[in-house]
Amino acid sequence: MKYKALFLDVDGTILPYRSYSTNQLPSDKVTRAIQDASKKVHVCLATGRPLFMLEHILEHLHLKSGLAVINDGAQVMEIPSRNMIYKKSISKHDIKTISDFLIKEKVFFYLNDGISDAKPEKIPPIRSILNIFTMEKMSENRADELVDKLSSI
Repeated sequence: MKYKALFLDVDGTILPYRSYSTNQLPSDKVTRAIQDASKKVHVCLATGRPLFMLEHILEHLHLKSGLAVINDGAQVMEIPSRNMIYKKSISKHDIKTISDFLIKEKVFFYLNDGISDAKPEKIPPIRSILNIFTMEKMSENRADELVDKLSSI
């Protein structure tokens, strides 16, 4: 079987998992391995990061083909052209439902529109939202509880 593509996760795979650093880059060894692989197959990246937090990595890797699955799968982009070939926003109804729920549960969260991460009150209502996330540390039990409650709404 001949492989055509290699999909790589970003945080914890091509980058050590530290934080969503805006300046962290793959090591020289990882960069060389990715560039060598890109001569044989399309190298694609998959990440929860939005483009603005991935751009410096793409510039560093100089990939000439492949896709980037970004924003937790809400967008798919052709790497060389930066052309978005897929985008799925969250409906306004779901944004309101989830936001109201998280506020009631006292969970600090962000809305991501693909351009920036912002607190709910900072996003203009005309923008489409691609994902809602929290960086709040919580126990696995608390996370499971929130998922169960939200799933029943």
